[in-house]
Amino acid sequence: MSMDFRNQEHQENLRKAALEIDKSDLLAILELRFGSVSTEVVSHVQSITEVAILERLILVAANVPDLESLHGELTSGGTPFGIVGESFNPIPTPAKGTC
Repeated sequence: MSMDFRNQEHQENLRKAALEIDKSDLLAILELRFGSVSTEVVSHVQSITEVAILERLILVAANVPDLESLHGELTSGGTPFGIVGESFNPIPTPAKGTC
């Protein structure tokens, strides 16, 4: 077995491990913020194969005000780290005239 192949295999194993850690982290954040997570969301998270997408979703999960906002992000396939706007504000803005 050549060194290049071993190095590639090692790099792939590291990528897979990072992917699984990010999936666990994302699901843990969702449970901490919103309580139980639906099997649909868990299945969707488990099907993700790109580290960049998971890293983006971890940031989104930490910032969206509710699970409905996250659901849109799960299915959008958005670009990494493009999270801006009021829908990512973890503290919802009160309606006019309420505060």
